[in-house]
Amino acid sequence: MIRFVREGTDLPRPSTATRSTLAGAGQCEHNRAVTAIAWSLFGLLAALVTAVIAALFQLSARIDGTNARIDGTNAHVNASNARIDGTNARIGTTNARLDSTNDRLDSLADRLGSRIEALAATLMDTNKAVMELTASVKGLETRFTALEQRLAP
Repeated sequence: MIRFVREGTDLPRPSTATRSTLAGAGQCEHNRAVTAIAWSLFGLLAALVTAVIAALFQLSARIDGTNARIDGTNAHVNASNARIDGTNARIGTTNARLDSTNDRLDSLADRLGSRIEALAATLMDTNKAVMELTASVKGLETRFTALEQRLAP
């Protein structure tokens, strides 16, 4: 049997033996302890959840910071790639000009080689003519010397 006591009345507390014999009296004390433990555990759980949420927000901020640094690095790499592509294009243009110049130099060398060969042939012919002329002059000198000797007193 549970007795209800009005607030503000000063009744003596029953002893432990009496409390255990009263129906539901032990349950009430037990419920208070369990409720206190439950609220303590709830408080600890709330603190733990708050700490986890704070850590997750901090982690999220760190991830955002890391992503920003990665984005900055990607922008730098993209700019470097653009400069490299520009340099490659300039190198390609320079290679095309060098190829054109090389082709012109090959053509010029071929023409000069032909001219040099023609000049060499001409020089050979001229040399041959000079040698023939030199031989003729020597022949004439020999005749002139012989004529001088005949005409000499």
